[in-house]
Amino acid sequence: MDKHSSSIATCEGSDYDYPTATCVPLPVCPPLVPPEHGHGVGINITLGKCVPVECDEGFQFDPDSDEGMERPCCIRDIIEDVVRFEEVKKCYKPDQMCDICNDIDVCPHCYIGNKQYAAKRREFNFDR
Repeated sequence: MDKHSSSIATCEGSDYDYPTATCVPLPVCPPLVPPEHGHGVGINITLGKCVPVECDEGFQFDPDSDEGMERPCCIRDIIEDVVRFEEVKKCYKPDQMCDICNDIDVCPHCYIGNKQYAAKRREFNFDR
């Protein structure tokens, strides 16, 4: 069987086994910036790969917060035309969790987003 008759091209060195294709390295994300009170290594991560992030001892991800990812992936931002990591989830102390905290100054992250909990609801009155 002729190696050029395959429907799958294989990269051999700097060229594909298909005569008109050339190997191009995948874009690499800039280093991952871990969240405050968290850690994760994201160096030389190529497009499509993900990195696990963990919180430091005494901190944890807020399960009720929709902000960020615990395993951010290297993505292509088509609007800014750059390669970057997805937003990283933030690490909080247990008393800052949304299901406990009801003080917007202590935990403003609980008051942003689409979720509606009793502690997050606010009544607004508009004059007609």
